[in-house]
Amino acid sequence: MKFLLRFLLSLALVLSVFACQPNTSTQNTAVTTKLPPPELKRMSYEQYGIDVQSKQVLQDTLEEDQFLKDVLSPHQVTPATIDKIERIAAPIFDVRRMRAGNPFTLIKNQQQLDYFIYERTPADFVVIDLRDSVEVYEGQRKVVLRQQGLGGFINSTLFETIQSKGLEVQISKRLEEIFAWSVDFSYLDAQDYFKVIYEEAFVDEVSIGISQIRAVQFHHRGQDYFAFGYNQDSLVRYFDENGRSVVRTFLRTPLKYTGASSSEASEPVTEGKNTFTYVASKGTPILAVGDGTIANMKQSRKWGKQIRVDHGQLYATEYLRLGEFRDSLEAGQTVNQGEVIGFVGRNENAGLGSFTFRLRKQGRTINPSDLTMPDAPSVSEEHQKPFMKIKEKWMRQLDEIPLKENHQSFSSTS
Repeated sequence: MKFLLRFLLSLALVLSVFACQPNTSTQNTAVTTKLPPPELKRMSYEQYGIDVQSKQVLQDTLEEDQFLKDVLSPHQVTPATIDKIERIAAPIFDVRRMRAGNPFTLIKNQQQLDYFIYERTPADFVVIDLRDSVEVYEGQRKVVLRQQGLGGFINSTLFETIQSKGLEVQISKRLEEIFAWSVDFSYLDAQDYFKVIYEEAFVDEVSIGISQIRAVQFHHRGQDYFAFGYNQDSLVRYFDENGRSVVRTFLRTPLKYTGASSSEASEPVTEGKNTFTYVASKGTPILAVGDGTIANMKQSRKWGKQIRVDHGQLYATEYLRLGEFRDSLEAGQTVNQGEVIGFVGRNENAGLGSFTFRLRKQGRTINPSDLTMPDAPSVSEEHQKPFMKIKEKWMRQLDEIPLKENHQSFSSTS
């Protein structure tokens, strides 16, 4: 009797559970047909200038090998309309160049697609309006610039020091570009340090990168190097504390040190009179140290692949034992200062490679360190007073950045 009672109670419990369980196929069908619009990640009137009240908004990112027709066709946009979009958009934006990973937004009014919005960058977007006739236009989100300060001692390389602190690595690249004429980043001392004031750009409170370097102090081998951004003739250039341009006729080093290559590099080794060999990771870019013309490109048994660049009538530079020439480079071609002309090759010395560099003046090989490199144009006379006023402001703020702290924010926004 007790066994029968327990059996009946268990059976009733099981039946009640199944009675409460919904039909799986019915539930799936309901979700498919009545799924509400996805939660809006960043959509608002202020962002695109479009009223999305009572409209369905779909947001996604472009996938590999996904084209405009793949995005629009499932929303009843005809092939003829897609062709029309491509023609109208052509003067503004080539829809065939949409990049995988970039976000896009679809705005629908019931079953009709009203807008397709493609984000070219975090700040710039393209709107395709399909409501009446096809219209294509560009837009931009509000960008907020915040002034930031950063300072610290260099533990190994500038790149690694900034990266190890979780800070914006763009800063190291910008600083290497600014001081390419005065600091050899292949050989930094343990007591070297830097302080920099820069503007960081934000969209919807999300950082989209470094906008501009405002001021820098770089302490290298006991000497301070300064650079201050100043708008002269509608172009921002960098000048030192005396108003002289930081740009010189020749770069300090013919190597582009970035990432791991800079940590493995060393001072150039003298190989014969005024002939220098640089050691770096295989594949490290080799740069033209000044504007010039490719005089010749050849290969010999002694010097391997080599390039000679003529810089006017007085100077020439030679790059010997290259691993590879840059693609599309040829004799007679003009190259700009800092332009990549080749790459470090041969693996040796625990995975490192090398190449040889020479500087010639009127055919005679000279030591680059003995060359007095003329400066680019300085701050003009009419800009001297405003430049000095701005420079003093930046100098005071650089002084306020403590080296013990890795990052200091200022309250200034624009």
